[in-house]
Amino acid sequence: MDRNGLALDAAIAGAPGVTPLRRHPMISRQCSYNFAFNYDNLLYDELDVAIFRQALSAELGIAAGGPYEPLNNSPLYFPHRKWKFSWSKEFVQAITPMQWHLPVAEGIVRNRGVVIGWRVLGCPLARAHLLADAIAKIHENRKELLSGKQTTERLRSADMACVG
Repeated sequence: MDRNGLALDAAIAGAPGVTPLRRHPMISRQCSYNFAFNYDNLLYDELDVAIFRQALSAELGIAAGGPYEPLNNSPLYFPHRKWKFSWSKEFVQAITPMQWHLPVAEGIVRNRGVVIGWRVLGCPLARAHLLADAIAKIHENRKELLSGKQTTERLRSADMACVG
């Protein structure tokens, strides 16, 4: 899967308004369960990331969504609400994640992050360009998306869900 992730990174590197995630130079092989990248709405005339994700899902035929909620808003991180824990009020106050302000993480979730499910990583390397093609098509049609006149026509060859 690492080879496919690198191919997808290379494919979108030239696509308008998106950038692959940074990979630390010490990482020689990366295991992924989904594919993620950053979206810059300024290069799409401020098209909301939610509309971009929806359009990308329609183009590819597989779900594109956002990253997980930041820790301070994650429903997974509220152990003190479970009946089996009986912690003091002071301890619960100290560990309550709502007290944290995580503007970078919140900004990525709300405005920049795009995550495509693991099925995209199973596509043949020769089809990685379909992701960049879908992104370019969305960029070309951003005015229609901004005006609410979304087109539902998919790229004819953009079946990125090609596992199996």
